Amino acid sequence: MKGKRQRAHMVGSGAMGGTPDSRRLKYIENEKKRLVNRSFSLFTNNCLAVRYCIDRGLRYNSPTMSLFMLSDSYLNFLENLPHYLTVEPIDYTNSDRQILRHLPNKIAKIMGADYRYPLGRLDDSVLIHFNHYLTFADAREKWVRRCGRVDMNNIFVIMSELFDCCNGSQRERFLRLPYPKIYFALKPVDHPDAVNLSAYRQLGDSVPLTTNTVRANGLCPYENFDLTAWLNARGTLRARDILQGKTI
Repeated sequence: MKGKRQRAHMVGSGAMGGTPDSRRLKYIENEKKRLVNRSFSLFTNNCLAVRYCIDRGLRYNSPTMSLFMLSDSYLNFLENLPHYLTVEPIDYTNSDRQILRHLPNKIAKIMGADYRYPLGRLDDSVLIHFNHYLTFADAREKWVRRCGRVDMNNIFVIMSELFDCCNGSQRERFLRLPYPKIYFALKPVDHPDAVNLSAYRQLGDSVPLTTNTVRANGLCPYENFDLTAWLNARGTLRARDILQGKTI
C-alpha cells in the first residue's frame, strides 16, 4: 500500500508539473499578474525585449525590437540615446554588403550565408541589422513609431554578450550607462549589474538567451533571472539584489 501511495504521489507531482509547454503557460499567466510596471521602454541588443513583450502581451515601447546591433553600434546608440531617438534610419541595405560578409561566423550559423535582410544607419556610428524585417520601409516605419513611445523616465537597458561578444572596454562602457541595466555575461563579471549565464553557453555559441527553446522547467534561458522583479522595481533593485547570491 505504501508503494502505491508513493507511486501515486510521484504521478501526481508529474501531472502537476506537466509538460514544458504546460509549465510555460502557467508561468506566463503568473508573469502577467506579477508585472506591475507595464509601460517600460526596454532596450536590448538582440531579440530578448521582443520575446519578453510578446509573451506578456505588452506594447513595444522601444525601437530595438526584432533586430540586433553589434556591440559598438549598440553602445554608441545608448550613450547618445536622446539624440538617436530623433534620428530616422537611412537605408544602408545595398550600400556596402561587405559589412555582412565580414560578420562573425556565429552569425552565419544563425542567419544563413546571404544575410538578405535590411540594414539601417543612424548617422555614421550606428548600424542596425533589421534581420526580422522583409523591407527597409517596414523596418523604418516601425522604428520611428516606437521611438515616439519611449518613456525617458521608465527606461531599462540590457546587453547580452552576443555574436561578437564584448571586450572589457565595451563592457565598462555599458556598465557606466545612467539607466537601470543588466549585463548578461558569458563568464563571471564582478559587478552589481552583471548576471553570469555561463551555465547556458553551448560550445561554439553565444548565450542562447532568446531562442524559442523552452527548457524542462517551462522557461527560456534568460527567464531564470527575474526580469519582472527588476522591471517592477523601477531602478531600485540591481541584478545582485535580485540574485541574492544565487546562480542561474
